[in-house]
Amino acid sequence: MTQRTSFQIFEAEGIGQREWLAFLDSWTGWEVFAHPNYLNLYQEAGHRPVCVVYRCSEGCVIYPLILRDLRATAFWGSEGEELYDTVSPPYGYGGPFVEGSRDKSALIARFFQEYEQWALSQKIVSEYMTFSPKEEGPLPYPGEVVVKAPSVVRTLDLSPEEIFRDYKDTLQRHVKGARRAGVRIEVDLTGERTPHFLAIYESTMKRRNADASYSLNVEFLERLNRTLSGYFAYFYALLDGRVISAELVLISADSTFFFRGGTLAEAFPAKPNQLLKHQISLWSQEQGKRFYILGGGNSAEDSLYRYKLSFAPQGARPLKVGKWILDHNRYEQLLTARHAYEKAQDAHWVPKPGYFPAYRAPSLPS
Repeated sequence: MTQRTSFQIFEAEGIGQREWLAFLDSWTGWEVFAHPNYLNLYQEAGHRPVCVVYRCSEGCVIYPLILRDLRATAFWGSEGEELYDTVSPPYGYGGPFVEGSRDKSALIARFFQEYEQWALSQKIVSEYMTFSPKEEGPLPYPGEVVVKAPSVVRTLDLSPEEIFRDYKDTLQRHVKGARRAGVRIEVDLTGERTPHFLAIYESTMKRRNADASYSLNVEFLERLNRTLSGYFAYFYALLDGRVISAELVLISADSTFFFRGGTLAEAFPAKPNQLLKHQISLWSQEQGKRFYILGGGNSAEDSLYRYKLSFAPQGARPLKVGKWILDHNRYEQLLTARHAYEKAQDAHWVPKPGYFPAYRAPSLPS
């Protein structure tokens, strides 16, 4: 019997977005990173958010991504051939998300066969995909799968008491200490206290000398608040009526995801963030979530990663990324074009090792 399949591309504008949103409403395993309004937060010149959906009798695969027109780059330019590359939703993860299949690997493998044909027809040269840390085990991905960094996932299939006892001993003491100090937690599902969040976040990023790519502004947060209602929650730790720690969490059907946050340096002795994250775990569980994804750090020795791991000592997961060159000839043409462009600018361009795709790489410091 011939298996009936469909391969559909949802666009993030006009009727395409309405169809995309209707599909999300029917998807029991919905993910915030597959929402068009999430991808639209990162719109740039030449960027086109899409969601690829593959359906067959065995189930459905959902693959959100951003198509990037290479003609918008300085080194390729508007006169260059129409070429694209793709990236997964920024600051989160992409698919392949699977709905309704007992054999996920086989379904994903079939999906990528169809996807590759579509991608080549769209002149997609390469893609860079971040996979969900909730997924364990090998993934039938056609490109190269690389472990980028460690990540932490707090599973929520225990009682609240068992979750607390699973924390490292020092963390348990800190949570109790924050309560004794009078720290209390508030949840904001509307974004009405965004200025409080932004002030703490900015002070934290300044203290850490964070890269400019991590900056946020009020316009970004107001757009998130306006277009993603039900997909986010702000959590605030207060002491004597003053906000001293804050976190913005994104919400999917089975999980919550740490997005951004910070703590005032002078509030460290009260341990507000320890209590805040604990309460996020309990709130997530109350909402029926299976996972609280805390993210990680740059390495297993990173202090931020070790701090997050104290909330889930058994929750270490590798954060995997996919690097796939679909058209090797054009990939090399793009590399050549980048070299020629930099030479014309009298720049000594040495691509940062490991950066993908290499033709978009920043240069190593001289």
